[in-house]
Amino acid sequence: MKIYEDEKKRKEIEIIYFGIVKAGDSKTITVYIYNDGTAVLTNLEFKMTKSIPEAKQIKIINPPITIQPDTLQPLKLKWSPARTFKKALEIVIVIEGEEIYLAKRTFRVERKKG
Repeated sequence: MKIYEDEKKRKEIEIIYFGIVKAGDSKTITVYIYNDGTAVLTNLEFKMTKSIPEAKQIKIINPPITIQPDTLQPLKLKWSPARTFKKALEIVIVIEGEEIYLAKRTFRVERKKG
């Protein structure tokens, strides 16, 4: 799984940079999660590590629950700080979930004559 800055997968990122947001304002950032594996990713949970404790106020808007292989899904994050910080907010998202591998089977259906 990879996280990209844009939906064209031009820049892979590890840190999401919100910058400095004034108290009472908000900033929404969309990043894109790409399932580069062969399993379906499901029951996804998103946790954040952050540089500012008050960043727990970050809201995840309509997060994906399942991502099919070779598929890109948007993840919207909104931060509305209660006070202004001198330090810019940078977060790392930890994504946990389950992998489901699907078996591919070939079968043939024949009609009985008669």
